Amino acid sequence: MMKKIVLYRCQMCGGQKKIIHEPWVREFILACGGQFEVIHALRAIEDDELGVLVAYCNPENCATLSGASILERRIAYTRTLLEEVGINSKRLKGLVCSETTDLRAELSAFCNELKDICETS
Repeated sequence: MMKKIVLYRCQMCGGQKKIIHEPWVREFILACGGQFEVIHALRAIEDDELGVLVAYCNPENCATLSGASILERRIAYTRTLLEEVGINSKRLKGLVCSETTDLRAELSAFCNELKDICETS
């Protein structure tokens, strides 16, 4: 089975308009980035996926006011947990995006970063 990048993204920052149809991406659209939980990233890594990309709104423009800030703290905490158990924390990435963000290009760049990480591990 092909390893994939797991993509979680907030629907408020253009989520519905940018559905990704790539065989190497498993996508989940969240009503708010603040719904992302630590366990989501840990499960994906445990399932031996390449990495996890979380796309979310700029905290200053967050429709729910605090969702993006909550998400940023969860990403930082999850990266700390990954490092503590010896997993490269670069396998989890947060991406502040908007309607104009080229999500496909960002996914491709992240995929290349992950390939470099896997080759050096």
